[in-house]
Amino acid sequence: MKIVVSLIALLVIAFGVASQFNPTLPIDYGSRFLNTPALYAVGVLRVLVGFALINVAPRSFFTRELKILGMLIVAIGVATPIVGVDRTREIVGWFAKQGPDFMRLVMGGLVIVAAFVIFAVLRRDRKGK
Repeated sequence: MKIVVSLIALLVIAFGVASQFNPTLPIDYGSRFLNTPALYAVGVLRVLVGFALINVAPRSFFTRELKILGMLIVAIGVATPIVGVDRTREIVGWFAKQGPDFMRLVMGGLVIVAAFVIFAVLRRDRKGK
């Protein structure tokens, strides 16, 4: 499971780095998911990723932090279909209006969080296991 979580984090890092060169990439990519079936799929994916983080947290260096991040991602995944397509469209529109520098900042933050996840998951836990 550590490898799966690390690979997901690597994908997030790759997407975040690509977004530094093309700040409209998250908006362009996210616009593809502005329909009900896609929002449900995104919600399920977020819940699965959150549970994966919670699952690897006890065997990681930052147990509490990964559990909190996992619970946050699960909550966001559950909220995704509740928010609905119309509100999600408004959120994507708001992000698009903020400009390229804001998108670079947000995606840079995601890169930092994903790098932290890789560090926390692949480093041996405090007991040396």
